[in-house]
Amino acid sequence: MMQGARVTKKQNNQNEYENAVRYIVYLLRCALNQKELRDLPVKCTWETVWRLAERNCIEALIGNYIQKYGEMVPAEIRNEGKKAYNATLYRQLYFDFEREKIVKELENQKLAYLMLKGINISKYYPQTGIRWMSDNDILCSYIQMDEGGGYRIKGETSEEIQYWEKKARNDIQIAMEKCGFSLKQKGPCHDAYIKQPMFKFEMHHQLFLKSFDEVKAEYYQNPWKKAILDEQSSYLYYYSKEDEYLYFITHAYKHFSGSGSGIRTLTDLYVYIKNNTSMDWAYISSQLKILELEEFEKLLQNTAMQAFSVDGKITEEEWNVISYMLGSGTFGTSQNRIRHCLESMKLNDNKVWHYIKDRLWLDESVIKESFPFFYRHRILRVFMPLYRIMRGMLVHPRKIWVEWEILFRTVKNNK
Repeated sequence: MMQGARVTKKQNNQNEYENAVRYIVYLLRCALNQKELRDLPVKCTWETVWRLAERNCIEALIGNYIQKYGEMVPAEIRNEGKKAYNATLYRQLYFDFEREKIVKELENQKLAYLMLKGINISKYYPQTGIRWMSDNDILCSYIQMDEGGGYRIKGETSEEIQYWEKKARNDIQIAMEKCGFSLKQKGPCHDAYIKQPMFKFEMHHQLFLKSFDEVKAEYYQNPWKKAILDEQSSYLYYYSKEDEYLYFITHAYKHFSGSGSGIRTLTDLYVYIKNNTSMDWAYISSQLKILELEEFEKLLQNTAMQAFSVDGKITEEEWNVISYMLGSGTFGTSQNRIRHCLESMKLNDNKVWHYIKDRLWLDESVIKESFPFFYRHRILRVFMPLYRIMRGMLVHPRKIWVEWEILFRTVKNNK
């Protein structure tokens, strides 16, 4: 009897979640197109809808939209929405202010810079302050003209290039520290800087690693290849609308195929396409083929356009994508990442143990990119697994615990 009750409760929770997913899509469609709200949630509560919005960091977008519907939306939800919008607007304005100071210091160092991701996409939303950004991403280096066209990292020999790469990272740190930021973490793709109470900037020298995908990493090996110099500046660069779109899709794939990607990826895609109607789709298609992202882009674009266009008709496959993304939340889940990794393994037996081995004993290219000390000192590599476990337990113990919990659950379920 108790087991039957648990099954019924689980089924009811699943039904409520699915209904909340459908209502969230309806709310976003209305908000993104500034259409009148006519329908109320069906077989789900406003509380469930709002918690799902919070998990996906879209509460400012929805919260600002629902303010004029006092007769339809509970006061407590509208109050939370107003707070979320005010906080996000405040955050965006102050990020803009901090970025202006950083840019001046980068220019003083004669560093080239290119804004990435949310910095560019937020301007396509109907209003300022409705698109949440956890951080700002900036590509930054010392560059020169490339003989094959475009630009590249400064230097003629590998030694010179390494010198300018190191100098750029050092000079970026000087610039960031002058603006009151401190270096939080150095990484193979970017260095993270923080400033209280809420600011985080990721200063990129690369975009993708081989450990993510060799094809994508090769395509973006020189992230400055397709950069365009702004006419009003000697240091500000940007991508064409087409190349910006390609980078957006590639970045979305990185998250989607890993820990998962929240619904904001779809809203970003929708507003981007809606505001850039004259892109060269023949060029985009040719580059997607090189990136091996044709099918993924097609699925993502179709889902976004059908979900949020006023007259869109969503297929069952597209609903599955939407449900997966809303369930992933803004930053994805460990369960998604582990499941995707296990599914990608071609071995039929003992996948979990092969997963553990691959997590502890990294590929040579990954060691070079992420653990240069152990790459240079091969004799010490036997200690690298212990070092990584200990570092993980100190830096993010909860993530380590969750990963092992999911793995043990997988082992139990496979018995």
